[in-house]
Amino acid sequence: MTKLKLLYIVLGIHLLCGILGLLIICSVPETDHMRWNIGYIIGWLFVLSSVFSVFIHIPNKVPKGVKYAMRIYRGVCLLSFIIGILVPKGLFILLTLLIDYSGNSKKIAEDKQYIIRHYVTSSLFDDFNEKRVYKKQGIIEKYIGSFDGGDVTPHKRYEIHSFHVDESRNIFIGNYHSLLNAKDTVMAFPIVKSNN
Repeated sequence: MTKLKLLYIVLGIHLLCGILGLLIICSVPETDHMRWNIGYIIGWLFVLSSVFSVFIHIPNKVPKGVKYAMRIYRGVCLLSFIIGILVPKGLFILLTLLIDYSGNSKKIAEDKQYIIRHYVTSSLFDDFNEKRVYKKQGIIEKYIGSFDGGDVTPHKRYEIHSFHVDESRNIFIGNYHSLLNAKDTVMAFPIVKSNN
């Protein structure tokens, strides 16, 4: 594979992911989630193709206008990253955004109609964890509401085996198995609707 083909493949992936990312940002509400982590995959492909394109030499076969445009685009990307690091608290903000946009919501439980995700806020110091209820609607997970289930996380003390969401009464009812105690238990939490 020649450098020119590799460059065109990387730039094609970058452009396609940029267009898809803009469509997702404009059409999907902030509280909703793309199924199968498609949004995260598109975002990571966009960033990684941008980083990878910096290390590919621009061949002389490329027209001058395209070559200058690519150099300007690379310069703007690198300059914004450098400014983000040098600005006070810029690295902290970049790290917070990286944590927030790197796949922040882990799936705890799923049935045919709903998905429960463990969501961590984007603060590095606050350990507030909420459980979000999403309803499956095609390629989108529609945000229904949140509940605070204490230690109901995939890596702590409980595993949810089955659950039921009653949207009319805003209640989450789940059967969970304690990892510390061998008994199955039923839990019920009120679902808090968002204002969005």
